[in-house]
Order: sequence, then structure tokens, then C-alpha cells
Amino acid sequence: MPLFHTRKVSRDETQRRLEQRLVVAKESPESTFDLSDCGITELPKDVFSLCRVLRKQTVLLNDNDLPNLKGGGQLKDLADARILVLSNNRLTSLPADLDELRSLQVLDVANNKLKSLPKAIGGLSSLQTLDVQGNNLQSLPLEIGNLKLLRSLNVSNNPKLDALPASLAYCRLLEEITLDMDKISVPPKGAGIEYEPSSKQILKSLDPACDSCHSSVDPIDKLVADALNSHSVDQDKKQEQMWMLEKQMRELDSEQQALANQANRSHDDLLQRIQQAEADMDSDILWEQYKQESRRDNMSSLMAADEQLNSDTVAMILQINERSGKREALLDQLEIEKLRTDHLVKVTQDEEERLRKEEVIGKFLNLVTGPQLASKYWKHMTKKNGSDGQGAQPRPYRAQALRLIPDVASMARLLENRRNQERILNEYESTRQQAMRDAIKSEVEANSQVQDVLSEQDQDRGSLKRQISTQEHAQMQAIQALQLQKDAKHRRLTDQIGMLQDELAYLTAVELEKRDEEQEAEKVALAAKRESITSLMSQLVDQQRQREGELMKRLVEMEERRVTDVEDYWLIQYQRLLDSKPQSLLEKECDHVIADVLKEAEAEQYCSLFARHRITWKMLKSMTSEELKEMGIHERGIRKGIMAVVEARALVEGKARRKEKEISQAEDPERSHPQPSAPPVEATATPTMSNCSLYPECVICLDNRSDVVMLPCGHVCCCSNCAGAVSACPICRQTLSQRVRMYIS
Repeated sequence: MPLFHTRKVSRDETQRRLEQRLVVAKESPESTFDLSDCGITELPKDVFSLCRVLRKQTVLLNDNDLPNLKGGGQLKDLADARILVLSNNRLTSLPADLDELRSLQVLDVANNKLKSLPKAIGGLSSLQTLDVQGNNLQSLPLEIGNLKLLRSLNVSNNPKLDALPASLAYCRLLEEITLDMDKISVPPKGAGIEYEPSSKQILKSLDPACDSCHSSVDPIDKLVADALNSHSVDQDKKQEQMWMLEKQMRELDSEQQALANQANRSHDDLLQRIQQAEADMDSDILWEQYKQESRRDNMSSLMAADEQLNSDTVAMILQINERSGKREALLDQLEIEKLRTDHLVKVTQDEEERLRKEEVIGKFLNLVTGPQLASKYWKHMTKKNGSDGQGAQPRPYRAQALRLIPDVASMARLLENRRNQERILNEYESTRQQAMRDAIKSEVEANSQVQDVLSEQDQDRGSLKRQISTQEHAQMQAIQALQLQKDAKHRRLTDQIGMLQDELAYLTAVELEKRDEEQEAEKVALAAKRESITSLMSQLVDQQRQREGELMKRLVEMEERRVTDVEDYWLIQYQRLLDSKPQSLLEKECDHVIADVLKEAEAEQYCSLFARHRITWKMLKSMTSEELKEMGIHERGIRKGIMAVVEARALVEGKARRKEKEISQAEDPERSHPQPSAPPVEATATPTMSNCSLYPECVICLDNRSDVVMLPCGHVCCCSNCAGAVSACPICRQTLSQRVRMYIS
């Protein structure tokens, strides 16, 4: 048995080790090419040619999972190799061109699955050590006697090896044989060759001329032989010490590598934690910055709104003040004009009163004293009023008109002021009316925009309602289809109707084929059979429609039961319908091997879970405990029980497979069977539909296949496109009462 078993490693670890070993082999000046304990299942491409280029004499391929040496290249590239170690692998055979290794001195193929050694092993002329222990060898080849320099042979732990070949006696330098004493006797019986110790053979190889004196051994030769033996023993001990030292170095390297990997993992974990902490801190900082910026923006917007409000208020106050000042100035001016007008009116009234008095006095003097005294009086009044006294006597109306000129000018100015006031008032009124019209117009425009927005919202709401109703209708149709699919009675009726449809199609095809033949009895039998099948099919179709009506009625009741508006109501019902699949159906869909495993692990309640996830036995063998937990098995004890049962079953399957392989190899594959003397009997032709298929072509369009059953006659002779245009069966001319569509896969 091997001291060190192959350790299972992951694919990434295998690739990493292989790359590291290849780099070390390329850069190291030593003659050792070490690919041991890498967990590889096949050799890298052209690795043997790489050994030849690097002049490697020691090739270590032990402690792997190699089934063969294919992929590494040609063995003649290892012609300079002295040591080849292939122990602790899964080799079942050695290459046939093994004799290309002419310089090979040590061949270690221990702890493999070898059943025989190739005959080419006799061509290894330089081989000194051969280790084949721990295999399934049944015998050694006779060519092993050609190994003239063989010193050590280990054939122990081979249960089926019970004898050594007689040619092994030709290995004159053989010093050590390791074997199972209870099965094999040494030397082999019937060899017919006298055995001589290896010291004599060494002396013969050193001095071939002493063959004549082999019967008398000189003491000096004996001393030389003893020295050579002790030297070989010391060399073996040194080699063993070197192997132990290399093993310790490999263990130390593996420990250092494990420590380095652990340090790298801890470093990576620390870096990940630091990066995660930095990312969290950055996210927190960004969030705080975002909140501060949002607060700042809100405050800025509030301040800007307040400033705008204040500026608008100040502008409004200034405008009001300006309007008030204008109004007060206008009122002051109007007051001044009013006072002036009142003064002018008063002066005019006084002047008019004085003139009226003078006119009355003049008329009175004229009547009393005469015109001369009146003329004197008018001259006096003229002089008094600043007249030059020349010209005719002024008439009273003229003097009065002259006196009223200033009053008329004042009245004109007053009228002008009034007209200006009226014009200002008219302008103000027109401005106010225009502002009012502009405000009304802007309000009308705003109202129209609001109406447009409201109408768009109503349209969007209506389209959304239509979309929601469409989605609900589609969801309801999906639930209806799923309910029809999951309903056992409807499924049974559908299967029966499909069988009857196939039978009717077959009968129709046979009837069309034999339509020209005069076989009335067969036609009557086919017609009777077709009528019975048609009546049965009509009953099944009626039952199917009745069942669909019941299911639809149930859906309508579910819709009426939905009082409140629940979002995604039909999707929830669809999921519930999926989850409410019968347990028996799910258990039937479960793999029988998985069902047995769950039964042994006392976890039968999870059969439906495995069936729902479509888990097979091959998938279960590669699943881990974490994957079972993610699938929904949260009990740790049940997970461990399932994994234990899976491992036990996999082990039993492996043993059974190996046993079957051994039994098949043990049996003679080339068994002779007696040849029959009678001539072969020709197979009789079975009655088949040679000229027509199960679904013949449409008798109307002659293009499509017939997929409609005509009831009540039961003929299948039209496609769905042509069936709607006919009212009678094209074959029997019977009036149609119903057409049943067939869905052909």
C-alpha cells in the first residue's frame, strides 16, 4: 500500500501547481523534472520533448490521477532519462514503445491498476530497478529475462500473481526480490538454469577472461565482491536518504506553500475588508454630501424665493406710492384749477354785476336828463376806464364785451383743463380696461392649458386602464390554460379524444385507400367501427366542453369574489395554482434513485422539492451541502444524512462497476458460436399502410394535411382552412353538425 495517498485538489489549484512546477523545471539547472502531486489527469502537451530539450534525466510523475501517458508526446524523447517514477496514479497499461527508453535505470510504477506489462519491457537494456508493487498483475512477461542489469525487483501486493517466469533466472545481477512468500516460491521451479550469486556475475562482467576459473574463487576476488556489495548497499542507503530528504523538502515546500496561501488569503481578506470599509465610508460621505447639497439647494431656493418675494413687494409698494403720488398731484392740480375757476367765476360775476348796474344807471339818466348828460356820463366813464376819448360814443354792449374778454379767456382755460382731466381719466380707464382684458386673456389661456393637461391625463388614465384590463385578461387566460393543463379530468378527456382522432384518421386513410376496391364487407365493418368511434368521440367532446365550462365558471366566481382591487391578482392566483400541484404527481416526477436516497435519509417530504428543481441522480452526486441549503433544505442533520447516503451509494456503484469490469475482462470475448446451416428465412411482409399516411392530404386543396374531424360521420379528410367552407362531408356527403380541430405534433 502507498504511504501517501493522492490528495484531491481543485481544478484551479491543479492548474496553479502545474504552472509553478513547469516554471521551476524550466529555470532550475538540476536534472530533475518534477510534476508530482499536482492532481493532473492528463500530461501537458509535448512535455517529453521539453524534457529532451532541458536534458532532464529524472522524471517524477507520481501522486497524480494519470490514466495513461498519452498527450505527453513520443517516448523516444525520453531516451536520455535514467529515472522514471509513475507511482500512485491510475495507469491501466504501459505504452508499447517502452523500449525506446534505452538509458532508463529505475522504473517505478507502484500502486497503479496495471494488469500486465508490455513485451517491450525486455528492451530496457539499462534497467536496474523495477517496482511494480500494488497492481493487478496476473503474470510477468517472458521478456523480463532480457534485463541483464536488473538488480532489484518488487512484485509484492499483486493478488493475482502466483508465479514468476522461468526466464527470470537469466537476470544474473538480480540481488533483491520483494514478493509475497505465501503465493510465490523463489527460485521458480522448472527454470533449468543453475543460479549463481551476483558477485560472480559482477566479476564476470568486470573480467570476462576468468570464465575458465569460475570453479575456484580467489580470496582477492571475494574481497572485491564484498567491497562491491558493501558499496552497492551504501549507495542504496544514500539513495534512500536522498529520497527521504527530497520527501521532507517536498513536505516543507508544501507547508510553506500552504502558509503562503493562508497568508495570501488573509491578506486578500484584509484588503477586501478594507476596500469594503472604504467603499462604505465613501458611500456614507457621498450620501452626507448629497444631503448637505440638497439642504443647501433647498435653502438657496427658499432664499431666492424670499428675495424675489421681497423685491416684488418693494416694487409693488413703490408702484403704489408712485400711483398715489400721481393721484395726489392730479388731485392737487384739480384743486388748484377748481380754486382758480371759482375765482374767475366770482370775478366774472362781480364784473357782470357792476356792468349791469352801470347799464341800468345809464339808461335811467338817459331817460331823465337827456342824451347830452348821458354822453358826458359815458365820456366820464370812458376816461375813468382808460379810454382816449376819441371816436364815437361806445355802445353799452361793446363796453360790456370788452369787460368780459378776460373772463372768457379764464373760462376757456377752465374748459381746457376739464378736457385734459377728462382725457386723463379716459386714458386711465382705457389702460385699466386693457389690463383687465389682458388678465382675462391670460387666465383663459391658463385655463385652456389646464384643460389640455387634464384631458391628456384622462387619456393616459384611460389607456392605462385598458392596458391593465388587457393584462388582467391575458393573466386570466393563462390561469385558464394552466387550469386546463393541470386538471386531471380534462387531461384524461383530451388524451382519449386524441386517441380517437388518431383512430378516425387511420380509418379514413384506410377507407380512402380501399375506396376503389370492391370489398363491401370491409367497407361496412370500417363504417360501423367509424360510427361507434364517432359517437364515443362526440360524447367525450361534450364532456370536455362541459368540463371547460365548469372551470370557466370557477374563474368567473373567483373574479366576482375579488371585491377589492388587489394588484396582480391573477398572477398571484397563477402562482398559487402552480404551487398547488398534487404531491403525488410531483413524487412521480422525482427520480426513483433520488426517491430511494431520500427514503434512506428519512427525508421523503423533500421529494416534491427535488422534482420541482429537476434534480437527477448524476446531479445529486456532485452537489454540496450549501447547494442543498440554497435549494430549500435548511436542516443540517437531513443534509448530512443525504450526503452520507449519496457517498455510500456512489462507493457501492464504483465497486460494482469495477467488479463488472473485472468479470468482463476475465471472460473470453472471442467465443465461437455455431453458424446456422439453414438458409435465412425471408421476412414476411406485414400489412402496413404503404400508399397513405396516418394523416392524408386535404381532398379539397390537396396541399395541407387533414386536421379536422367531421361529425357525425367521423371522416378526417379536410384541413382547417377548407373545413369552414363546406357544409357536408366531401366523402359521404352527410350534413355536418360539428367540426373538431386536431392539433398534430
